[in-house]
Amino acid sequence: MRRLYVLPAHRGGGVGRALLAAVVDHARDHFKWLRTRTEAAGEFYIAHGFLRVVTEAETTHVLELIPAV
Repeated sequence: MRRLYVLPAHRGGGVGRALLAAVVDHARDHFKWLRTRTEAAGEFYIAHGFLRVVTEAETTHVLELIPAV
């Protein structure tokens, strides 16, 4: 996943959470894993179920996707 940004003036109101939920819901039908690379938003992704990854050069956080039933 690349370039999921929320302007600072709009942070804290649930916009990022809603965007991420839409991306995750769509990705479930297409991928087994959702990966991202970030330093600034690491805590955001961890708060939404992603795990920190230190073994991959291009990935900082990963979420295993379970297909929607």
